[in-house]
Amino acid sequence: KKLKNSWEFYFANFTNKDKKFIVEKASIAINGISLTIANVERNNFTISVIPHTFFNTNLQYSKIEDSVNVEFDYLARFLLNFKN
Repeated sequence: KKLKNSWEFYFANFTNKDKKFIVEKASIAINGISLTIANVERNNFTISVIPHTFFNTNLQYSKIEDSVNVEFDYLARFLLNFKN
């Protein structure tokens, strides 16, 4: 979705085991692009993308219902593993 000074990308259909890594302001990589989670709801999350990132990454070619590669914050995964 094109906003006034940015783009908003909405992601859904992630697995329940991944929900613990999806929190507002956390880092996430979408297709290898390091981003920050802007908003989290029960079954989806959004990211906001500034023009520089949009025009210099493959996000500009994304279409609705495209599959993407998602990687969660390494530190969060490390801490979870350390905790267990």
